[in-house]
Amino acid sequence: DMKNNNDMFTLLHEQNAWTKSDKPVSEILRHCVTELSLDYCQRMSQKAANELVDELTKQGMTVDEMLAMPDLEQQILDWIGKAEPYCSLLDQCIVQDFQSPECQPKTCPFTN
Repeated sequence: DMKNNNDMFTLLHEQNAWTKSDKPVSEILRHCVTELSLDYCQRMSQKAANELVDELTKQGMTVDEMLAMPDLEQQILDWIGKAEPYCSLLDQCIVQDFQSPECQPKTCPFTN
């Protein structure tokens, strides 16, 4: 019963709604969870970037030096992956239409 569960990921799992369906409710639920997850992960990315810049600034680096770092983006992605592993998977999950089991968590995968 959808009324008794507040975890949208659990609802998706219980309704078998991770993949395309002819049920409008399942499609709406999947799209909402996807959009909310994207929004949350984008916020995490911004937070990770800000924290990394703050840390590098404390170490005496200039903005130009940071922008010249070949692995800056990877450092941000690594930070996100440690803080919120599902965010590291989300883009690929969307591209693959959530086919992989790791893309279909049974409960909310976010830790913060």
